[in-house]
Amino acid sequence: MPALTLVKSDISFHENEFSSLVMDKLERIGGTVTIANNNKLTETSFKSLSVVNGALSIGNNTQLVSIDGFPVLSEIHGTADLAGSFDEYKLPSLQDVRGGMRLQTTSNKVGCSDLERKLKGENIVKGDTWSCSASMQESNMVPTVGQSPTIPNSGTSGGSNSGGSTGGSTKGGNGSSGNAADNMQTSGASKIITQGSSLFAFVVGFVYTLGL
Repeated sequence: MPALTLVKSDISFHENEFSSLVMDKLERIGGTVTIANNNKLTETSFKSLSVVNGALSIGNNTQLVSIDGFPVLSEIHGTADLAGSFDEYKLPSLQDVRGGMRLQTTSNKVGCSDLERKLKGENIVKGDTWSCSASMQESNMVPTVGQSPTIPNSGTSGGSNSGGSTGGSTKGGNGSSGNAADNMQTSGASKIITQGSSLFAFVVGFVYTLGL
C-alpha cells in the first residue's frame, strides 16, 4: 500500500513479519491507526501524514525502539496510546491531541517530566487523561487501543468512537501516570486490518484513494 494517500476509516497492522512500515504518501486517516504486535518491526515512515481523525495506537512492537517517522503529524483527534520498549519519542509537529495520551515504555531513557511539561503544559494534549511511565516491566503494561483486534462481521454498520477519552489524571511511579486504562476506547465497525502479511478489507464505511 505504498501509494495510499487517504483512508476514510480505520487502518490496523497486526502480527506482520515486515521490518519496516512505509506509507510516505498517506496524508490523512479518517479513523484510528493501530500498529501492534509486529515483532520484527524496526522502522515506521509516514512522511506526509498530518491528521489522524481517530486514535494513534502503537503497542507491543518489540523491536521498535523509537516513536518517530511522523514528521508532519500535527493533529490527533482521538487519543495517543503508545507502549513498548522505545527509547525515544519524536512527534515534532504535534500541536493538537484532542483525546488523552498514554505512554508506557520499558526504557529508562524517556523523560516523562519533560514530556508532561511540553505536552500538557503547552496544552497540546487537551483530553483529561495523561499518563507517562518509564522503566516499566513489560508484564505491567496496559494493552494499547486496538492491540487485540476484533474483525467486524460483513454488513455490520455503526458510528465510529475513535479514541475518545475522558477521566481525570493522577501522578505516581516513574514519571506521571493517569487513570487511562478504562478511558482509552477503540473505534467502530469499518476497518482495514493487515494480519500475518494478509490484507482484509471491509467494504462498509471504508474508502481509500490511491495516488497514481
